[in-house]
Amino acid sequence: MKILIIEPGLPPAPLKAESGFYPAMFTRLVSSEIKGAHFDVCSVICGDCLPDVADYDGVVILGSPHSVYEDLPWINDLVGFVQNTAQRKIPQIGICFGHQLIAKAMGGYVAKAPQGWGIGRHSYEIAHENIGEICPVVCKSKKALNLLVSHQDQVLEKPKDAKVVAGSEFTPNAVLHYEAHNIISCQAHPEFTSSFAHELIASRRGTRFPEDFADKALADINEPVDGALVAQMFVSQLKMAHEQRKAA
Repeated sequence: MKILIIEPGLPPAPLKAESGFYPAMFTRLVSSEIKGAHFDVCSVICGDCLPDVADYDGVVILGSPHSVYEDLPWINDLVGFVQNTAQRKIPQIGICFGHQLIAKAMGGYVAKAPQGWGIGRHSYEIAHENIGEICPVVCKSKKALNLLVSHQDQVLEKPKDAKVVAGSEFTPNAVLHYEAHNIISCQAHPEFTSSFAHELIASRRGTRFPEDFADKALADINEPVDGALVAQMFVSQLKMAHEQRKAA
């Protein structure tokens, strides 16, 4: 498979050297699940032009410090790109900003959440009736997904054809599946390691985040998370759509 990774944001400068950029984090996340895949990176945040999506078997849109409702040319172009890709039923995966941008492109509403920042390790109850075939059997035996997060914006109103796969009171639309369009997206960051999430929060403690708020988020940052299960979900979506296209 040939996968396009769209990079709409860069990690804070002090953290790049240790963990690399977000596309590298994503490829590490899925590498054991999708052996032999080829990944191309399109860094729209650095001025790259979006390629012809017909050349790819899947698209991944990663996180960004930007908001999807900013009136920036590359964001507007990316909205149209998502819509075109959805019409072609080429699978798409969205993470954080990517999750929100796909929702916006498909008719949802994204804004700063009234509940404020979400940071640290969050738990999302799984809606098993909405999983379909995208989730591995082991996930069907779980009641919740524990994932690392860092976001202020949220999908406040999901698109009509999106099903909620997992959510919480804080983030009702945490994982969305658009079955008719071969899309799955996640508000959390399954690609983050606990060490990266720790350094990210610690670097903003006392500035962007109040100290007590940051300390609470850091308290359980090293507890187990389910990024690997979400990776299986992502790859399952890519593989199913790939097989369907080959058989067509």
